[in-house]
Amino acid sequence: FISSGYVEALLSLLSDPVSNVRLAALRVMPSAKRALRVPADIRLLEQMHAAIERLRSADPMRDVRERAEEVGRLCKAITPKVGGGQLSAEDAAKQAEEDAQVHAEAEAALSEAKRKAAEQIAEQSAGKLSGKFDVGKPTKR
Repeated sequence: FISSGYVEALLSLLSDPVSNVRLAALRVMPSAKRALRVPADIRLLEQMHAAIERLRSADPMRDVRERAEEVGRLCKAITPKVGGGQLSAEDAAKQAEEDAQVHAEAEAALSEAKRKAAEQIAEQSAGKLSGKFDVGKPTKR
């Protein structure tokens, strides 16, 4: 079990303008799908598959399209669990555990995405700076 609000937040990350964030969110989708239940979470399952398909077919970044294709295959192979409604104490504990696991995976993936994005920005900035200042020969006027 996993809270629907958490999956909705993950789904929103699939539309993030930063490709590394979309990649990080894609990495977590199989774990999130394993935690969902039908019929209670059918709407989230449909949204998840639609978002992954949108990235697979239309994302501007090749690496995101390729990851979405891979994740789409993985997610299609996962059979959703049947259940929902009122939770027993055991199921509530299981839900909390699954929420914590998916949350930890998402946090790790997003931290990695942020680190990579910061490195890319630093590399781009360094490239722009090195092109502006030519410290070779002095220019003649």
